Amino acid sequence: MVCRGLLLMLHRAGAIELPAVRWVNPNPFVRRQRPAAMRKPGDDVELASLGARLRRDETAGGYVVEHI
Repeated sequence: MVCRGLLLMLHRAGAIELPAVRWVNPNPFVRRQRPAAMRKPGDDVELASLGARLRRDETAGGYVVEHI
């Protein structure tokens, strides 16, 4: 890997000319799309439109989602 680094350094400096790239890494993690933007707190969703409602429950530590 040291030789490759030195060859690339010489190529970038214009001292040598390297051949064109013949192979591209098919690893999907190298070229992946950015994840979609997270929802902002201002984006409110009506629970009734999802078929649910909130019920206060002290034993659960807050609210419980009940399906309608």
